[in-house]
Parts: sequence; C-alpha cells; structure tokens
Amino acid sequence: MYDKRFSGWKMLFPIGLVYLFMMGFPQYGGPVNSPFLLKEIPMSRAIFGLGFTLMNLFIGVSAAVIAAPLIGRLGIRGTALFGCSVIILVGILYQVITEPWHYLLVQGVLLPIGICSATMVPYGTWVARWFKRFRGRANGYMMAIASFGGFVAAPILGIVLQNSGGNWRLSWAVIGLVAALGFIANWFLIKESPEAVGQIPDGVTDDADGQTGPKLYSDYEWTQKEAFKTPAFWIIFIGALGFNFPFFFFIAHNVMHLKGLGLPPQFGPWSMAMFTLGGVVGRLISGYLTDRFPARYCLALGIIPTIIGALLNMHVSTPAVALIAAALFGAGFGWPYIAMMTTFANFFGPKPYPQIYGAHMLLAAIVCSPAGLIGGIIFDMNKNYDMAFQIILGICVVSVIALSFVQMPKAPTEKVKQQAATFQ
Repeated sequence: MYDKRFSGWKMLFPIGLVYLFMMGFPQYGGPVNSPFLLKEIPMSRAIFGLGFTLMNLFIGVSAAVIAAPLIGRLGIRGTALFGCSVIILVGILYQVITEPWHYLLVQGVLLPIGICSATMVPYGTWVARWFKRFRGRANGYMMAIASFGGFVAAPILGIVLQNSGGNWRLSWAVIGLVAALGFIANWFLIKESPEAVGQIPDGVTDDADGQTGPKLYSDYEWTQKEAFKTPAFWIIFIGALGFNFPFFFFIAHNVMHLKGLGLPPQFGPWSMAMFTLGGVVGRLISGYLTDRFPARYCLALGIIPTIIGALLNMHVSTPAVALIAAALFGAGFGWPYIAMMTTFANFFGPKPYPQIYGAHMLLAAIVCSPAGLIGGIIFDMNKNYDMAFQIILGICVVSVIALSFVQMPKAPTEKVKQQAATFQ
C-alpha cells in the first residue's frame, strides 16, 4: 500500500539540483580554469597533476575520516552545510594564492573535503534512508540531475573566463558564490529520514514490498565490521578501480590532452560538458538496471563505455571523435558509480552505509588518486597521453572480470536468528 504523504520523490529533484551546483561548479567547472592558472602560477604537468592526485586522495580520506563521522554527529544536513562552508573558503583562498604549494593545499586538500562533505556522503546516505525498493532508481535520478552540473558549470565558467580575459580568480569567486547558495538550499531542503517525519521508505508498506525475480537487497541489518569481512565488499572495490582511475585521470588531464592535439582552448569546456552529459545517460541506465537485475551485471557492463572511450582517445582525429570519447568516459563513470552506491545500500542496508561508502572511497582514493600524477609524468616523458590510456584499458579489463563474480553476501546465520527473535 502506498503512502500518499511520502515526500521522498518530492525532495529528490530539488536536492538533485543542489547536488548539480555543488558538485558541478567546483569539480567539473574548476578544471576549465587550469590553462589560465598555469600561465599565472607556472608549474610542471607533474606538479599540476599532483594537485588532482591529492584532491582525489583527500576525497577518500575526508569521506571516511570527516564526512562519515559527521553524519553520525551532525546529521545529513549538518554535514552538507559544513561542506558548503569549506567550498566557500576555497573560493576565497583562490583569490590570494601565488605559489604552487598554495595551489596544492587549496586544490588538493581543502576542496575535496568540501566536495565530499557537501555532496557525496550526505546525499548518498539520504537516498539510502529514504528509499529501499526504488533505491537504484532514486540514485539514478538524483545523480542524473547532478550530472548536468558539468554541462552547466563548464560553459558558464568558460564564458566568465572569456569575458574577463582569462580571470580564473573571478571564476573561482563565482564557484564560492554558488557554494553560499547551496548552503542556504541545504538548510531548508534536507529531512534526515522518512521516520523523522512519520513516513516509511519508498512510501510503500511491507506487504507491498515484495521483490519479483532475483532478490536484490538484504533484509539483514549488517554492521560495518561484518560488511568489511565479506568477499562482496572487496570484489566491488577491485572492480571500482575500472571507473575511479579513469575518472581521476580524465578530470585532471583531458582539457590539456585536447589542447595538445591542437584543438582550440574553448573546446575544453565543451568536452567536459559532454563528459557530464554522458554521465547523465549512464546514471539513468544504471538506475533502471539496478532495481531489476543482479549487481554483477550492472557493475560489469558499466565499465564497457570507458574501454571504448579510451580506445577512441588514443586515435582522436576530429573534434567529433573527441566529444564522443568524452561522453563515453562520462557514461563509463556514471553507470557503474550508481550501481556501486545502490549495491552497497542493497547488500548492507542504510545504517552502516556512510561508513562502508566512506571506507570504499578512502581505499579507492589511495589506489587511484595517483592517476593525475601518473598522467602528468607520462606526458612529461612522452609528450602525449597514449601510455596513460593503455594503462586505463588494462585496469578496465581486470575490473570487468572481477565484477562478473560479485554476489549478494550471506548474512551470519546466528545473527539472523537473533534478529528474527528480536522482532517476534
């Protein structure tokens, strides 16, 4: 039976819009400033790539060490407000930096703390709490909306740069202003859980919550330690390297890669826009599939677009090919990312979700964050990124093989009996 009072779907769209701006402008729009920043603060490609390596590493660190604990202490809304405040600070600091180490500190440490705390962990936890049967669809819809962040932010910031003579500091001031608006929106929008307002997940009572086909989510209430001991958690981690490493590399170097191919500077923002547009399509496909099919199929298939995109990027001959490759990279990140988020919530439940998701991001960041640095070193050595795309292809193939084996973990038998006895 459906509860007509259920407000999860009503909140999903505006929260997705806030996600759009809070992720799109600092993470996808920020790289548009790179060519202009490098003119004013000269540094090697390796040092430049190190900024993104640190950024990706500290996204994982802040997810596990800052954002996940804050969910328990401040709640979803308080964590999101903290993240917005940090991004505002980043926008201010970018007005005064003058040295490469300033760039590394602001870009590599502070910005990821803000992005992770303002978006990834709190919004993922919000979906895990408010939805169960339709969790994949809700994740897909929200993240599809958020994907337009780059499509909106990159061209807008490109216009700011064009009209200001390449004033990248002004561009970051705009990003700080967007974060201030996000702070206000989060304050009014976020409700911690359906139970907090007298509702239930999905707005569907248990007797209407039957699953048809293969069982997609567990009824057992896992603990964080129990989840970490399952093969499923570690297989998903291995498989996730196939979309985390390419993503970290793409964000750091794609604009510079296209510039090296002789494409005009204004082409970079549109490439980032196509990347995020591809992510929209991938997220929508994933949201549909993860509510209907076992996780291993959704996760493994989601890596295929990245493989095709990497092959195309090694043989870019026209702007059209570059845009198609960017869109495929976007789909190859958005599709498996949604499948991973939904799978963690389905396998282990909403209660330990922030800790499990945070731990995964930390591990993925440790392994994949060197992508920006590695890409810079490869370019400095070879004056092209071909070897980097070859490494991406190898990682993707291993990921597809690993993900084809992931299955829902079986709960400890004695714990299941204890929980059943508790509810009787």
